[in-house]
Order: sequence, then C-alpha cells, then structure tokens
Amino acid sequence: MAKYDRKSRLARLKEEYTADEQKESGVFRKWVVDTKALEKAEITEWRPKEGKNFVQFLPANDPENKHSIGMSLWFHRNVGPNNDTYLCLKKMFGKACPICEEFQKRRNESWEDIRHLSIGKYPSAWLFLLVDVTSEETIDVGVQSYVACKTVRDEVINVVDPRTGEPRFLPNDPEEGRVFCFTRVGMSKETTKYSHFGYMDDREDLGKDWYEGLPKFEDLLYVPTYDEVKEAFVGEVTTTEEPDEEPGLGLDDAHPETEQLREQGRKAFGGEEEAPRRKHKVVKEEGEDKAEEEVETAEAKTEIPRRRRRG
Repeated sequence: MAKYDRKSRLARLKEEYTADEQKESGVFRKWVVDTKALEKAEITEWRPKEGKNFVQFLPANDPENKHSIGMSLWFHRNVGPNNDTYLCLKKMFGKACPICEEFQKRRNESWEDIRHLSIGKYPSAWLFLLVDVTSEETIDVGVQSYVACKTVRDEVINVVDPRTGEPRFLPNDPEEGRVFCFTRVGMSKETTKYSHFGYMDDREDLGKDWYEGLPKFEDLLYVPTYDEVKEAFVGEVTTTEEPDEEPGLGLDDAHPETEQLREQGRKAFGGEEEAPRRKHKVVKEEGEDKAEEEVETAEAKTEIPRRRRRG
C-alpha cells in the first residue's frame, strides 16, 4: 500500500467541500474583480445598502495619473449558460477576445441578432476605492472596492462648475475630498433605484494613513484567458442559481438575447449539444413599494459626526 499522506488528503477534502459549498451558493459565477487580489490587498467589496449611503472616495495607486476618480470597465455580461461576466480582453487589455471575434464575423447581420455580443460604445461600469463613513462600524471595515453603474458614476463626477467648465474639487483628494451621499431603494435588480445624490459641505478626516499603500485598480481586476472566455461562451452550467444582482450594480442587467447568445456561441465554436438551461430564481423583496426616503440634496448642509481616525 502506498504511503497514506493525511495532510494532502485533508487539504484536498477541504478543497472539494469548499467547491461544493460554493456551487450551491452560486459564487462560481465569474465577476470582473479578482477576489484573491482583494484579499491580498485587505480590501472587501462594497455594495450600497438600502436607504442612505455616505462614502468617501480614495485615490488608487496611479503613478501615470490615468484615472481621475475611478477606472472605466468594459465587460461582456451573460456569457454562456452560467451568465458569467468577463472583462473584455480586447477593450481592456488589447488582447484577442473570442466574443468580439464572433461579433466581427457576424457584423453584417441585423443588430438585433448580434447586439448581445457587443460591449457597447460606453463603459459597462466603473471601479472605485472608498470608505463607508456612515458610522464608526462601517469605517472600521476599512478600504473597500465598488463597481458602480452609470447612474451613480455620473453623479460622482458631477463636480464641474457649469459656468467655467472646471471641476470645483476632486472627490478623492486627500485634503479637499468630500463625503458623497445617495439613497438606494430596492435590493434586487428589478427594484433597485438610486436617487438624492450630493456632496456634503464637510469631509471625514480619515487621517493620512488611509491614503497610503493603496493598490492599483489594474491589480484588482480578474483577467481571464482567451480559452477560459471561449469555454464559458459555449460551456456547461456550473452554478445552481443566479445571484439577485451583480456586485455593485443594482440594475436590471438581464438580456432577452441570453438564450440566443448560448446557441450562437455553440454554433460559432462547434458545440453540438445544447447545454442544460439554468433555472432562474424570482425574488420578491419585502418593501418593494416602500416610498423613497428623503435625504440631503447636492451640496447638503447637514454635517455628519466626526469619526475616530484609523489606527
């Protein structure tokens, strides 16, 4: 009998158990942020809670000053039968992208038949670093990443004086940045709405150490391989249910062409058998009809309590 390596077998058992547990929870669904990179940087993902949200943006490590506040993201949604989300290899990294290649092959077809393959003219979302300054408890969570939809991002950068066309301040400036506030109503893709955006007149004095040792945006992204995206495009289902929303977005990202995407992907890459269709979970959130709670509007005068500094 070969030597029984208990340590290796225990490690393998843990991997198998964790994998099954993740499959049940649906967390194998791919996303644009690399969870391992976040863990290494001691950063967690942030999602707006229902009701009022107060955050202060932080500047990522950006020696070339390529980004003002956040990083633009282009990605493909609802890829394959798992409805995975992958950063576009062509637009983001200048590499070959199997989905973009399929789009180019069929670009002479009607737009309705190929729109699900396109990433669009504008970014899909934006990546930010921030601290939730709602309370001492949320500040203690530390630096977090936030993938924001266009609705929120447009208000984040709405700091330009319309008379001069010049920004009045930089929201993530260590000395002049201000607290950004907004309201979220609804917690599912179908019900989420954002409103009552504005910057507070004051700022949260976090302390200089919060602005040190921050990572680059690029180091937090999940960069798939060409083969991984291609396999996902025509592959088998590996999750059992779909999350209610993609992290940070809170929009209805469901595409009616999803089933069409699956079939066209299989045809494009030689697939023959149809992958099993996923079951969609319809979630009825409590309080869907709840009226939006009023909060401070732009340049609100309300001051938020001072928090203790980090460290």
